[in-house]
Amino acid sequence: MCAGPVGQAYGQGLGWTIRAGGAFPGGTDVRNTFQNTGLLVGVGVDFPIDTAPFQLHPSVDIDFYRLEGNGNHVDSYSACFDVRMRLTSGGSFQPYIGAGAGVFHRMLTTGDNTAGGIEPNARINETSPGGKLIAGIMFDSRFSIEADYRMMTEGIGGANTNSLTVSLGYRF
Repeated sequence: MCAGPVGQAYGQGLGWTIRAGGAFPGGTDVRNTFQNTGLLVGVGVDFPIDTAPFQLHPSVDIDFYRLEGNGNHVDSYSACFDVRMRLTSGGSFQPYIGAGAGVFHRMLTTGDNTAGGIEPNARINETSPGGKLIAGIMFDSRFSIEADYRMMTEGIGGANTNSLTVSLGYRF
């Protein structure tokens, strides 16, 4: 999972963001195997650059999420470089879009109950590059709601571990 969603205070200097939210499996095989959503937590540091008329917000994000259900689980750690671009100038309601790229380390543990091509009774660790597409809204320069779609270059143990994440963030 590429570093995940980071709420960013646009128009301010260097800042830290913490976030928490949900992770939703992108692949049908994973949805059918886990039959559950997961938990996402992360931290990021952002470096706003004023490039009028747009304001770019590069950041380095580190995230963890877990999908668990039916005796199976996937843990995903990621470190990514993301760039967000504010779509409005000023105001307390600031939508943004972005993209990121980084490294994802995933650990798949399955029992007997799997679906699709997911390998049963497996314990697999794998690291691969990946990316994400980002959309979010910043409120009052501190709070954010962000969604991203994380795409890994390859699956793990027959599982498509792409995911949609939604999180709430707070910037310090």
